[in-house]
Amino acid sequence: MSSAQKDIVYIDIDDEITSIIEKVQSSSHKIVALVLPKRAAMLQSIVNMKLLKRAGDTAKKKIVLITSEAGLLPLAGAVGLHAAKTLQSRPEIPVAPSVSSATIDAEISEEVSAGDLPVDSTKTVGELAGDDEPIEVDTPEDTGTDSKESTTKSKKKSGKKLKIPNFNKFRTRLIIGLVLIILLVAGWYVAAFVLPRATITIETRTTTVSSDVDFVVRPGLEDIDEELSIVPGVSEELRQTDTEKTDATGEKNIGDKATGTVVIYNCSLLDLIATRTRTVPAGTGVSSGDLTFILTEDVEVEPSNHSSLSGDDCNKNRPSDEVDVVAQNPGTDYNVDEREYSVSDYPAMVAEGSEMTGGTDKIVSVVRQKDVNDARDRLIERNKEVATQELKDELSAAGYIPLEGTFQSGDPDVGSSPNVGAEADQATITATIVYTMLGVNREGLHTLIANDVAEDIDTERQTILDDGLDDATFRVTATEPSGDARVNVRTFVTAGPELDEASIKAEIKGTSRSDTERIIKDRPGIRDTIIDYNPFWVFSTPRNEDKIDLIIQSVDEPVDEEEIEEEDAATDEP
Repeated sequence: MSSAQKDIVYIDIDDEITSIIEKVQSSSHKIVALVLPKRAAMLQSIVNMKLLKRAGDTAKKKIVLITSEAGLLPLAGAVGLHAAKTLQSRPEIPVAPSVSSATIDAEISEEVSAGDLPVDSTKTVGELAGDDEPIEVDTPEDTGTDSKESTTKSKKKSGKKLKIPNFNKFRTRLIIGLVLIILLVAGWYVAAFVLPRATITIETRTTTVSSDVDFVVRPGLEDIDEELSIVPGVSEELRQTDTEKTDATGEKNIGDKATGTVVIYNCSLLDLIATRTRTVPAGTGVSSGDLTFILTEDVEVEPSNHSSLSGDDCNKNRPSDEVDVVAQNPGTDYNVDEREYSVSDYPAMVAEGSEMTGGTDKIVSVVRQKDVNDARDRLIERNKEVATQELKDELSAAGYIPLEGTFQSGDPDVGSSPNVGAEADQATITATIVYTMLGVNREGLHTLIANDVAEDIDTERQTILDDGLDDATFRVTATEPSGDARVNVRTFVTAGPELDEASIKAEIKGTSRSDTERIIKDRPGIRDTIIDYNPFWVFSTPRNEDKIDLIIQSVDEPVDEEEIEEEDAATDEP
């Protein structure tokens, strides 16, 4: 059969029966093999199957269904459509249901006899289609001779199939490759820019000389007076308030006071002559030895007669009214018998007292002034060290060198709770103390020291690397009421080549070892350069200046400090 009489049409699972009929009608071949997909729902209807049969007959085409669906075969058989499991199978009309098979067969036979191109059931659909290449139909579960033949032929042709690559494996390999590339780049960056470091030791030639300068530090001065060696300074003040508890060591008798009465005689001859009566006011004390009693009210005293106008023998014949008295202090010591008392502020008077009774003893602890003073001294001493350090820190932070020898503590403002003399077992002492210390301007003092050593160093080739002020010895020789202080400073000054670390780093970064060494040694005053690169794969100075550590060392023998001190001591001797 020629190829013009056959056609193979693949049906999609979504194709409708009308679409299938159109495909059949549009085919230019007499025999049309419809390759059906699995579970082709559109032909599981006897109506659709009849429509398809009728469309084929109308178009004068023979339709062969290529399917192994068990549900379709009876329907195909009912309407007289040929069917084959594969394109290599022989087409045949499946067995139709018994009820309607006769009628349908008659109709089909009539139609077949009326056609001019019957299907040759002795040939396979492939042979009818004239296709040399087998067509894969998704009926892998087929059994029997046809399936075996199909399987055998499929295996023979498998070598010609296009091999589709495994995308998941490709994607995994791609990700691994990218990760490796990232790790390599990161490792290269760390090795080239992060890990490399350079430690460069620069040995310089330096000179150490001593300096001994007397100067005056003046608080409030703005500019240094180099001629008179007066340096600006500042007086720093620190006010501290602290408290301390102290035991009350005093004792006080708070018992009852003895009481009694006295009468007073005025033996003044002058008052007698002048006939003067005197009033002794309340609060006047009458005393016998250490015992004093106080008058509780005013009392008038007339002069007593004397044995003669020129004698002192007082007759005591004009006593005053009795007046109540109370002991000056509590205690049983004031319980005394009748006796005579002197009258305070009235030497010509004498008082005669009754028996004094009622005095009792009750001894309690009280705060003494000594307790307060001792606590105050302890507070001053305790805060002295802290205040000294705080003042030094504040002066240093302000750019001044603290002169510890000028440290002073002012008169403290001290309070006691309870007050001195009050009954208590303990007292809280509060003291507000003002500490002061002078600071000298560092730059100004540096100028005086530079002037002092100018003749001892080569100022054209050397500069002062360290003025030694951080370790200098200061001695305050005098303090003035104006606030000035006369101070002596002794220090050791180190002079050598001036090296700007930032400038050196900027010049040597990124250079080779030899260039780095040459750049540094070209500077005056450099004795040697030791370069240490890390890690081992680094052979040049890092480009990052933060990765460069410069260590500047003085290798020259310094001046013998003991010798200098001995010379200074000899100079100080008169």
